[in-house]
This record gives sequence, C-alpha cells and structure tokens, in this order.
Amino acid sequence: MMASRRRDELSSRSRRRFNFTPVLVILVIAGVLGLGAYWYVNPQSAPTLVRNYLPQAPARLYKWEDETGRVQYSNQPPPTGVRYEMMDYWEDANVIPSQPRTD
Repeated sequence: MMASRRRDELSSRSRRRFNFTPVLVILVIAGVLGLGAYWYVNPQSAPTLVRNYLPQAPARLYKWEDETGRVQYSNQPPPTGVRYEMMDYWEDANVIPSQPRTD
C-alpha cells in the first residue's frame, strides 16, 4: 500500500507541466515595448498608421560659416573640415530663434 501511494505521488508530480502563459505574456509585452521604443527613436521606419500617433522629433539643422563669411543653414552636414553647430528645429514652431548681431 505504501509503495503504490508513493508511486502515485511521484507520477502526479511528474505529470505537472510548466505554465508558459506568464512567460509568454512577459515576452509579448517586452516585444511590443521594444518595438515601440525602436519606432520612437527611428520614426521613419514606423508604418504610417503608427507614425501618425508618434510625437514629432525635431529636424536636425547644421549651421556653419562658408569661406566668404556667410552663415549657412542646412539639413545636410557641411563639407569636412568646416566647424559647425547642430541645432534642433521643431517643424510645428513658426520661428527659428534669432541670433545676436555681431557688428
């Protein structure tokens, strides 16, 4: 009687299966959050439906002086060897901040 009872306990323990549901839920949530973070950092790679709901990132502008001394603004970096300053431009703003005059 004792041996059969012990055999039943062992067989019931070995029949228990690991519940993968919490692990699967955690993996799905981590995947969704990771994808959302990637799209937030790289909004151009997000689908259009998602892109409409992401906050707009500022546009990157480069400011430098050319060889004649004129200040240039561009969304492309200047030629190599030219000192420049990077500026963030928010497209929903109406103005670029004014620069102090250097007369």
